[in-house]
Amino acid sequence: MKKNIHHILSIILFFLVSCKTSQKQIEADSLNHYTINEKGEKKYNVKLFIEEKIMQNEIGENPLLQVNNSITSYSENTLLETLEKLDIKDIQIIPKQKSISLFGKRGVDGVIQVITR
Repeated sequence: MKKNIHHILSIILFFLVSCKTSQKQIEADSLNHYTINEKGEKKYNVKLFIEEKIMQNEIGENPLLQVNNSITSYSENTLLETLEKLDIKDIQIIPKQKSISLFGKRGVDGVIQVITR
């Protein structure tokens, strides 16, 4: 009898942990800053993405911008306008802490890596 109760409690515990893990995955997925169109392509909300990364102190106001593996210049404080003109396929962040070791002083505000269509 005790074995059955132990077995049932183990199953319930497993179920609760699985549900909590699934909920965390759903919450994580809802943090994505893109929608998927009918062709299966990502359409990024660049403004929301960049604002969140700045708020989380991952990047500064004027990070280094790398488009299709080439450093791209933009005027100070025009990052959003520059990004919104691009047909972005994928966007990644290299946080400030890591970007300095990769790019020296140029990476002090982090790096945004963009791949376009």
